Amino acid sequence: MGTTRSAEKVQGIKLSVIGLLFTALVCLGLTACSDGSSKQDHTQHLSRAAAYQSQGQYKAAIIEYRNALKKSKDDLASYVKYAEMLNEVGHHSAAKDLLDQAPEAARSDAYYTALVKTYIGLGKFQSAGKVLDQHLKSGQLETKILSAQIKSGLEKFDEALAIYSGILNTDPQNSQARFGSASILARQQKYEEALTLLGDIKTDDVIYARAQLLLAGVHIARDELEKAEASLSELLSILPNTDIMSPEKANALQRLSYVLTRLGRSNESYIYSKMLAEAFPGANEVNESYQAAVEHFKSGDLVAAKTMLQDIVDQYPQHTKAQQMLGIISYLKGDTVAASQILSDSVDPEIANPLATHVYAASILKLNDPKKVLEILEPGIERSAVPATWALYGLAAVSDKQYAKGEAALMKALELDPQDIRIRLALANYYQNLPTPELKAQKEQLVIAHDLAPTDRQVLKEMVAYLIQNDGNEAASAFVLQQLEKHPKDFNSNLIAGHFSVTQQDLKQALVYFERATNVKATGDDLQMALFAKGKAELTLNLQNAAEKTFAQMVKRFPESQLGYKGLYSVYVNREGEDFAQSRLETLAKRDASAAPYIVLVQAALSAQQLEAAKNYHAEAMQIDKDSAEVSRLGNAIQYASAVQTMQAGKYDESRQNLAALLAKEPENLQLLSLLVELEINSGKLVEAEKVLEQIARLNEQHPVVSLLRGDLAFAANLREEALKYYSKAWASTPSELAAEKRYTALSVLNKDSERAAHLAQWLEKYPASVSANLYNAMIQQQRGQKIKAIESYKKVLEASPDHVAALNNLGWLYFENGDDQALPMLKKASELAPENAAVLDSYGWVLFKTGDKQAGIPILEKANALAPDNAEIKAHLEEAK
Repeated sequence: MGTTRSAEKVQGIKLSVIGLLFTALVCLGLTACSDGSSKQDHTQHLSRAAAYQSQGQYKAAIIEYRNALKKSKDDLASYVKYAEMLNEVGHHSAAKDLLDQAPEAARSDAYYTALVKTYIGLGKFQSAGKVLDQHLKSGQLETKILSAQIKSGLEKFDEALAIYSGILNTDPQNSQARFGSASILARQQKYEEALTLLGDIKTDDVIYARAQLLLAGVHIARDELEKAEASLSELLSILPNTDIMSPEKANALQRLSYVLTRLGRSNESYIYSKMLAEAFPGANEVNESYQAAVEHFKSGDLVAAKTMLQDIVDQYPQHTKAQQMLGIISYLKGDTVAASQILSDSVDPEIANPLATHVYAASILKLNDPKKVLEILEPGIERSAVPATWALYGLAAVSDKQYAKGEAALMKALELDPQDIRIRLALANYYQNLPTPELKAQKEQLVIAHDLAPTDRQVLKEMVAYLIQNDGNEAASAFVLQQLEKHPKDFNSNLIAGHFSVTQQDLKQALVYFERATNVKATGDDLQMALFAKGKAELTLNLQNAAEKTFAQMVKRFPESQLGYKGLYSVYVNREGEDFAQSRLETLAKRDASAAPYIVLVQAALSAQQLEAAKNYHAEAMQIDKDSAEVSRLGNAIQYASAVQTMQAGKYDESRQNLAALLAKEPENLQLLSLLVELEINSGKLVEAEKVLEQIARLNEQHPVVSLLRGDLAFAANLREEALKYYSKAWASTPSELAAEKRYTALSVLNKDSERAAHLAQWLEKYPASVSANLYNAMIQQQRGQKIKAIESYKKVLEASPDHVAALNNLGWLYFENGDDQALPMLKKASELAPENAAVLDSYGWVLFKTGDKQAGIPILEKANALAPDNAEIKAHLEEAK
């Protein structure tokens, strides 16, 4: 079909979605009813199938081929001949599915030739080339023709023409070589040379129909409509009538209808359009619906486009283009998970629309699977002239630590579009995240990006972050002030200045900038962003009434957004308490008939692990907007949280029920499968855990979770050294906080103190703000009597996690030992956060007693003693206090 595609390009006509309608006519089931004579040899069925096929009775041929397959016991000839017929009627997907079922041991040259032709029909030229190179002899004439078709499909026209020329030098009348050469010449607009080659192809040649189609395409491209009509009319006069319309006839009818319309003969055109409509019922309707959806998409009406596309997919599940556009819409609406799921079913990277492929890859990169992104983009990357695709490929390579490949791809993207600031920023990010950062190169790209787009928000954000990190706050402040001097009324400049002031703890100045930003940008997402930043600053400054007014303005201007309701919820919690906040948001949800307040309440309940409340609020949200993707995701989140909570409570059967419901929707979700492994390990079912883990490995062996889970499984089986091996592998290949923590624990259990110390140092170097790493470091320093160092380490923990109970308790104790007045407030906070923790209560009660407040200390020590009656230290503290 590669040559037919060439003809389409010549005349500029897009054919309708005829291919998908063959599905209704061709059945691949191999268990079809036979003719009742089980003793018949399958060769008789093959013979009858061939006879029916030659007469154009394809439906009868299909039945005979299926019977032959049923009786042949995997005879390869039955698969090959049936696939050849399916290719003949243009049903290449069905042919590919059939050939995949053929027994591997018996596969022959005939099989691989049929497979190559099938791939060519599908437009999968790279796959065709691989099969040809691996399985077919290169010197044979048919192999040469196939090779030339593949190279033409890959747009390697010079190489394809060289092969065709070699064949024509030996056999000047070879029709396939003449047709193949003509197809390429027509694409290169060398029409006279193409016409010369096509003119010598005779009527009785097997390639004649395709040659006439190409001839008509050339005439249309040259605006020779009468000649095109003559070619197509002659072709239709000699094409046989068949019970399944051939691709050649379908193309001829469509092109003739187009030509007659151009010639002003609409009545005649309608005759041929009607023939097509009768052959493919519903084709025109679905094509018109799809085009209408495309128009809605282009105009920005994504809701209408989505509705129409969903109707198409419901009727025609194999309508790839509709599926792909649905996936793109999901991505544009921020539903990355849905986009990746839809596009994974509809995007074949080798032949898919470049936009669909790009969006699919982008959604997968957002889900942090760079290897999959490289796999998606690899087939077509060398032929891509799209800078964004090269940049995406480069970012994926960098994420996969293939730094040289990543830089080369980003430089290629920049070569294609030197003015693209997003590529400049990607390169800057690449230089920053190298094992040894190249700060000079990073800054160079940022400066060029700023010169190109001096008020771009992301450029300003990246530049300020670079200056803070490398040149200091003063340099960043000077840049911000200079930016405001040049662009005093620019929205982005004021917004970034406000955020910078927040980092400098200058909230009053930040409020000035945010206020200015809201005044210079009156509408859209930018206004919403500035209002939210302004409201947060007011909230932090304890300007509760001002904050309420700002967030109420957001709700009024953006009633479907959650941000305004989130702000109001924070104001109400601070001012009136949680119960009032919940009640007020419920009132707003009913007043505005909006699911957004309930979504905010669900999120708050989930954060507080109040699952029953989350379920109730979610039910209310469903009443208002049951079709919302966000509401649906929250339902899954609640079910996931329930699975985690019941697992932690030892209710393993209940946890499995929750997980089973989620896995039924997303059977290949790694997060769900990983939790199932953890569940089976916790419940002691290690064999089951291993089975699920192997399922994860089959999905993505290289995913870091595989090594971590294998480590967990080994640890549960008391194979501590083996567990350490897997944790070390995960830490080395894809460093993460989780991998670091698990490796640290394994080293501790194995008493490998020197290795543990070295690992902790690496951990802190990689994640200097890590809560766990700084906590472990502080505890070790405290045990060694290094109080000053321990205090600094505990402070780092509390900077990242202000309510960390262990850090509050231990730091409070160190302050007590140093006679620091900060001890009691810190210990009090720890006891309020953990009122049932005996050790924390003991610290607070004992310090109260020691600092002279005996009356307040004794009840707290009594409670600590009641919670841990066997703890000798707590008992001694209580006795001494009394």
